[in-house]
Order: sequence, then structure tokens, then C-alpha cells
Amino acid sequence: METLRGRREPLYPPTVLARASDSLDIDGNLIRDPLIYGPVLRAGFQEHLATFGERYGVDVGPVLAAAFLVNLLTEDNLPYYTHKNLGVAGENETLNAWVREWTAEEDSHGVLMRDYALLSGLIADHGVIAHATYHAGRSQQLRSGTEIDPSSTFHALAYLTLQELLTKEAHNRLGWLLDSVGRSVLRPISGDEQNHFEFYLALNRAALEVEPDATLRAMHDVYASFDMPGKVGIPDFGNLAAIVGLSGIFDLTTIARSMKDIADKLRLADTQPLTDAGRRAQAALVELTTEDAVHQQQELMERLRAQAADAPGRSGLKDFILGATIDFRYVDTVAGPRIVSLQEVA
Repeated sequence: METLRGRREPLYPPTVLARASDSLDIDGNLIRDPLIYGPVLRAGFQEHLATFGERYGVDVGPVLAAAFLVNLLTEDNLPYYTHKNLGVAGENETLNAWVREWTAEEDSHGVLMRDYALLSGLIADHGVIAHATYHAGRSQQLRSGTEIDPSSTFHALAYLTLQELLTKEAHNRLGWLLDSVGRSVLRPISGDEQNHFEFYLALNRAALEVEPDATLRAMHDVYASFDMPGKVGIPDFGNLAAIVGLSGIFDLTTIARSMKDIADKLRLADTQPLTDAGRRAQAALVELTTEDAVHQQQELMERLRAQAADAPGRSGLKDFILGATIDFRYVDTVAGPRIVSLQEVA
């Protein structure tokens, strides 16, 4: 498969944004109406789509539509996540305070993404995502009231730790398909998700110290059958996930790598379980989170991509993912590898 590579998108020139803010009130003060930016954002987004197509020789629209829709609808399901988290928190005042703080931060994610999508024309009658598609998806998901349902506090901590890290990865990677304004919208959202991940990671570490066996069993249960929350309520999630996964933006390798990162940070191999059940769960977890396990998922994704390329149109998969696979250029940081750009077509 070919690999996408390229230069980092330049930031919008200051003169372009200045034209969007030329409106002044009667006293000469700058009018801070976000609707002023609409025409500039729409023009910039259309230019970005055209430039992307010229640079990489592909239409990014189908993958961008699938990834943005899944990410936004996942954020839109917030009422049910809050409900479930409050149930896990029970009467604990500290956890209740955290859930409310978490809800306030998470609510801003869907609002910011939706505002950007509407102002830029990413969601529009003839946009990358049609108005009707988004609103029907949102309505169906919220009416269904479905959610991932961990069976215990230990399962909830195991799930939330992994899910927050993966949500950060999903937003961060999606940003590199957008123009610089879209990327600047998703960057702080990814930062919030990273902070939430670190909070749940700390709780998971504490749980390992207090109840190592229950925590290891719960982590194994979650990791062995993990699904992102959107699977439960997002319409046509299977096909959308296939488009995103086969494109290389977010796939089984992303999940396997994140599981390994968490296992390494928690030093699961060094944990001292007290029962045979705990030791069996530990051994299974260690096997699930080796570098070999990550490579197995990479090989599986390559086989799936080859099968999709041999059967174009199956399951509604789009042309883009049949001829090129998105990849990123990374730099090493103290916090781990960080994406700095897309890569050019090899």
C-alpha cells in the first residue's frame, strides 16, 4: 500500500484572518461575532480540500467525513457518559466533583467541533458531511440512550483509562486531515483527553495497589473485548469504522499500541496478584500488550487493506482507502511520540 506523506500545513496568513475581523461597532471596537469568520473559514476549508487533493492525489472527503462524524457523534453522547460515571461515583464526593468537572470540559468538545464544522462548511447541505446525515445520526444516537456499560468500578476504570487515551489519538490524528484552523480546534480537545487519561491512569494505578487481582481481571476483560463507545449508538458505525480503520487514521494497531503503552506505564508485569485468577489475568494481559501483539495487529490491518483493494465497493468502502494509506511523521518527546505532519505519497 502507498503511504501518505507531506509538509505540515501552513497556518492561515494573518491577513486572511484579519479580513474576517474587519467589522467594527459604532464606537470603533472590534465585533467578536463568530459568524463573521464563516466566509473565511468556508473559503479556507474548500481551498484545503483542493490543495490536499493536488498534493496527495486523493480525495480526502470520504475518510474525513467518516472520521469527523464518528468523533463528533461520540462527543455528542455525553449525557449518557455522565449518567454512567455518576453511577460509578456513587456517594463519593470527590468522584462526583470530578464527574461534574469532566462533564463541563467534555461538553465544550462537541460544541467546538460542531461550531467549526458548521462555520467551515464541513457540515453543510452539500458539504463533506450533509446536514441531514449529521442530525439524523445525532438524533438516533441520543434517542437510543445506549452506552458502554462496565460491570464494576474496576471495569469502569480499566475502560475509561483506555478509552480516553484512544479518544485523544482519534482527535489528534483527525486534525491532520483538516486545515490549520480545524487542527487548532482539535488540539486543545486532544489535550483535555490526555489530561483525562492521566487522571484515570492514576486511579487505575491506585486500584492495582489496593485490589490487584480485581483490577487485573477487569483490565483483561476490557482489553480482550474492547470497543469504542460509538459502536453502541452511532448509525452505520461498522462501515464508518472500516473506512477510518482501512485509511490508517485510527485502526486496530492504534488500539493495540495504546494498550501496550498503558501496560508499560502501570508496569503490569511487575504487579503481584494474590490469587490464581489474578495471575491468569496478569499473564493474559501481558500477552495482549507485547510488541509482538502490536505487530500482529499491524499485519492483520495490512491483510484487511489488501482484501479491500481486491474487492472495491464492498461494504460501501470509498476509493480513497483502496489506493493509499495515511501515515504520520513523529518526533520523540518526554511524553512519548508526537505527530508533527502527514507523510508524502511514497
